[in-house]
Amino acid sequence: MIVNLVVLNIVRFIGIFLLQIVVINNITVAGMFTPFLFVLFILMLPTNINKLLLLLVSFMMGLLIDITSNMLGFNAFCCTFVAYLRILFANRMLTHDEPIVISSPSIRSVVPQQFIAYVMMLLFIYGILYFSLVYMDFRAFGKIVLSAALCALITTVLSVLLQLIFIPAKKNTI
Repeated sequence: MIVNLVVLNIVRFIGIFLLQIVVINNITVAGMFTPFLFVLFILMLPTNINKLLLLLVSFMMGLLIDITSNMLGFNAFCCTFVAYLRILFANRMLTHDEPIVISSPSIRSVVPQQFIAYVMMLLFIYGILYFSLVYMDFRAFGKIVLSAALCALITTVLSVLLQLIFIPAKKNTI
């Protein structure tokens, strides 16, 4: 079971990374931003993952995106920060602090509204951090918030659609 989960997350890491750099990075919404689909990988890691491993894997995902996008470490910083927040908020938002381990948080494995709120909140924070670093100007505060909100919304919709397509529905057993 653990080996299957490790293999699944390695395949997910490679798949989401390739999807981001090959397809998503070539999509610009309103000439302002590109969806941050790669953050979904961080949000879908098991809730009981080792905290240091979570931070390292998140940093690596962000660093790889930065290298392939010619960025200055913005994504590495934002991914690591969101991974830290995920440590603090995942159990509160997904299971209401119940001692439940979710091997792969998704729209199909938890209450959909809780998952969408979890993804939207962390993507919005990611966007605020990212666009603050990109614009580096307090006068662009409105543009930062608007870009972060739209990016979080579009990335969440894209994430939910991909999960509905690629994650099979639970079979009802009677």
